[in-house]
Amino acid sequence: MIKPCPFCGKTVKIQLTDAEGNFRDGTYLKNPWSGVGYVITHNVEDCLIATEDDGYDTVGNDVYASREDAIEAWNDRYEE
Repeated sequence: MIKPCPFCGKTVKIQLTDAEGNFRDGTYLKNPWSGVGYVITHNVEDCLIATEDDGYDTVGNDVYASREDAIEAWNDRYEE
C-alpha cells in the first residue's frame, strides 16, 4: 500500500510509462515496444510538490522497473 503525500496528506498514484517515463495506458503492456516503467504521480491542484498545472504530474524524475519498486521508494522516503 502506498502512503499519502507527507506534504498535503492526499493520495499519490502509480502511473504506467515506457522506459523513458512517457505516460502509457494499460493496453501498452500488450506490446511494450519501448520498455516498461512506473512513476509516481500527484494531483497538482492538491499539492505543490507536483510541478505542472494540467492535472497529474510525476513526482521526481525516477522511472521504476515495477509498481512495487515505485511504492517502496515512495514509502521509504515518507516521514510522519
